[in-house]
Amino acid sequence: MTDVAELARRFVSFAEVDCRGYSPLYESLSLQIAEDTELLGLLARARPGQRRPVLFLAAANYLGGMDDVDRFRAFCFDNRDALIEIIETRATQTNEVGRSAVLLPVLLRPPEPLALVEVGASAGLNLLFDRYGYDYGDGRRLGTGQPVLRCTSALVPDRFPHVASRVGIDREPVDVHNDEAVRWLRACVFADQAERVERLEQAVAVARRDPPALVAGDALDTLPAVAAGIPDDAHLVVFHTWVVTYFLRDERAAFFALLDEMGGQRDLTWISAEAPGVVPGFDVDRGPMTLVGEITYRAGRKTATALGVCHPHGAWLNSTPV
Repeated sequence: MTDVAELARRFVSFAEVDCRGYSPLYESLSLQIAEDTELLGLLARARPGQRRPVLFLAAANYLGGMDDVDRFRAFCFDNRDALIEIIETRATQTNEVGRSAVLLPVLLRPPEPLALVEVGASAGLNLLFDRYGYDYGDGRRLGTGQPVLRCTSALVPDRFPHVASRVGIDREPVDVHNDEAVRWLRACVFADQAERVERLEQAVAVARRDPPALVAGDALDTLPAVAAGIPDDAHLVVFHTWVVTYFLRDERAAFFALLDEMGGQRDLTWISAEAPGVVPGFDVDRGPMTLVGEITYRAGRKTATALGVCHPHGAWLNSTPV
């Protein structure tokens, strides 16, 4: 069982880093939970790698616990069995489509056409980035689709890249035609952010019309076969956002070794948006941020470039890491 003090630290960090100035409701609830050992004990029932604040809050949101936040603690214990069942069996599926606004300018860097493979794709909504609209401020817009993703960015694209293929890999991929699965996706969105809920629903509508291919399985097992099916005339791009952060240590090492092995066999680009220090090779100080990095393999030569730091849900992107 994860130490309760460690769980408390995670809730405080989540409140101060992810929620402050962004989600007042989740900041307040997280700080309350951090001081409540009985509530923290419920999260300790989660599977390894899933013991995080967003899972607890998503479970409560799924059950309707945000309707009266003054009774939040009482609600959790009134619905203790149902809450524990969700915590023990569910995984967070934060398919945050806002991250597409950060990924788009980075996806213009590799040679085209692109063969996209997303690790931890959930419902694959970020694989459909070129079907959305974008507003980067100061009249800088791109695309006419819905949802319109707003991002304050130092890197502003002027076109969409040519995509030859797109495949998502996930241990538990989400079927956008399954209303219950979509309900869980919605519950993983912060309850006080109606705009995020709306853009999720709009993105799901896009995916329902023409969903990307999704492969169920562990990336270590499925990525080689997926990559083997990509023709040589398309450039392989493997990307992930806030996924490897939650791999176990041995899984991370094996995943990194696999990409190095693949990069020795063919040219590819590896794009990541993770906490600093998660993906090796970037000379950036650790801190409370999301680091956007690009690792290229060209004729077997590996080059790592830190491209910037961003908000974890894509609200902003700064091009110079700090």
